[in-house]
Amino acid sequence: MSQKSRFERAIEFIDQQGILLVFPVKNQKDADSLWARFHPRTPLRWEWTDDGDDKVFQMWHLMKELSDCEQVVYSKWYQGRATYFSRELFQALYFLTMQNSELFESPPDAYEDLMEVLTESSPLSTKELKKHTDLRGKDCAAIYNRGMKWAFTRFLIVGYGEEED
Repeated sequence: MSQKSRFERAIEFIDQQGILLVFPVKNQKDADSLWARFHPRTPLRWEWTDDGDDKVFQMWHLMKELSDCEQVVYSKWYQGRATYFSRELFQALYFLTMQNSELFESPPDAYEDLMEVLTESSPLSTKELKKHTDLRGKDCAAIYNRGMKWAFTRFLIVGYGEEED
């Protein structure tokens, strides 16, 4: 019997749980993560040095690989963090969210511009999206973030792949 790849195991974890963050929030266990599934006894430490543990690096690459597949859905749903959903759970949450019209009242200022650009030119890197919506620079960061968070938390956009700047 052949051993499953990290990618295949990640898909299984996501399908079994329905939703998983990629990395834990402050090493807490209240929101389950792929990190906790692959490294249950290892606290997350953001070490990007040559002599550091490469677990973070491997998880980052797994996250990018998963974002290119169609077996799971990638979003920045929970606290704006990288979150993967099983397709089944995502579809159910999307359907339930669409039933609640109050959630769609009063979108933030940037939302319509962001959606227009994404509809016309998706996928785009963050840098390109900010350029096309004229939301570059520190003064526009909060406006951009509010618009994106509003769309992600209502399941109106998902992430797919990685566009280079």
